[in-house]
Amino acid sequence: MSKTTTQKQHKLTDKHPVLSAILFALGGFLLISIIAYAVSAIIKDNGKSTAQCLACLSVIITALLIGLAYKRWFRPEFEGAMIGGRINIGFKLILIQVGYSTLVSVIKLFDDSVFHMPTAVSILAALQAGIMEEILYRGMMMSTVMRKWKQDENKVIPAAVICAAVFGGVHMMNALSAPLDITLLQVLVTFCSGIFFSAIYLRSGNIVPIIVGHFYHDFIEYVISKPGSSESLIMSDNMSRSDWVEIGFTVILAFIGIWLLRKEKRDEIKEIWDKKWSV
Repeated sequence: MSKTTTQKQHKLTDKHPVLSAILFALGGFLLISIIAYAVSAIIKDNGKSTAQCLACLSVIITALLIGLAYKRWFRPEFEGAMIGGRINIGFKLILIQVGYSTLVSVIKLFDDSVFHMPTAVSILAALQAGIMEEILYRGMMMSTVMRKWKQDENKVIPAAVICAAVFGGVHMMNALSAPLDITLLQVLVTFCSGIFFSAIYLRSGNIVPIIVGHFYHDFIEYVISKPGSSESLIMSDNMSRSDWVEIGFTVILAFIGIWLLRKEKRDEIKEIWDKKWSV
């Protein structure tokens, strides 16, 4: 039985849930970027690896604080993105993505990739991406959209697609340091994986399993990657057969995400989100 609370008035969020969701996500991203840049500038003389680790830690801490601030902003209406829900369902479903990442990495080993020893930087960089991006694009953005759309089962898939589109679109910034065609492929990959991650959040109501899966994907992408790859490189600028295999598998992952949101599961999703936004 869902508890009953008085819903606060949030004019922009009430009238324009998608716009406010995008503003929450992009505003959080901008704040995190500013803080990370400031930290990097302050500690740049402490050695490259140390500076990178501290910068990653600053992003992780800032993202967690932003997620907490979001929860408090909607207190007591919002249950929270990292608590409640059906976390067991989330961990079961994320195994699909873990299997996909593992399979792609094995294929890469038989192509042109090599094994890199894990480093503190690669571990923290993967953890940074998992925590920051899931808090922003699922924990905040998806939650904001579902606050107003949870009563309409026909808006479940549009909500997943919209959040995935913003998640993928943000990666267009990579065009500043990578060829445009490679950047567009990165956008496609993140868009497709974003649909799957959004589906898991909608089905489970908890982003912790998604953070784990996201971290695993980014970490293994570094551990098994092309010679000379850096900790921050997810897709090389030299496309190979394994890269196209990865793109193909990611598209399949997106369709699995859509299937997870099929009509037979809509009542279950509504029940979860009625509880997450207890009004």
